Amino acid sequence: MAIARLESDRLVLEPLRVEHAEELAPVLDDPALHEFIGGRPASAARLRARFARQVAGRSPDGRERWLNWVVRLRASGAAVGTVQATVRRDAGQRYADLAWVIARAYQGQGLAKEAAGVMARWAAH
Repeated sequence: MAIARLESDRLVLEPLRVEHAEELAPVLDDPALHEFIGGRPASAARLRARFARQVAGRSPDGRERWLNWVVRLRASGAAVGTVQATVRRDAGQRYADLAWVIARAYQGQGLAKEAAGVMARWAAH
């Protein structure tokens, strides 16, 4: 399953690349985004390393498939966060855990719900 560019009314989900680290580091540089998940904002260098692992597309043991996108506003092209699906098989069934991070300045607008919905519909096919 190749990761596709996905679109909705307000968003474009662009497959994640290592090069997105420089653009996303300032977007995600907010300690409040880590309030519930722990950690702290990552530098562009740390994001590059993380993105390099993620774009590999699989966990080191091969049990999970990693699908990651940058979330952009369709109107402006501005990156506002990321979404991801971690897909695995168990007893012949395929399951996906969905996750997202949307910059605080863009929260409360339904963007995470819209992005996750687009991603989930695509992954279900």
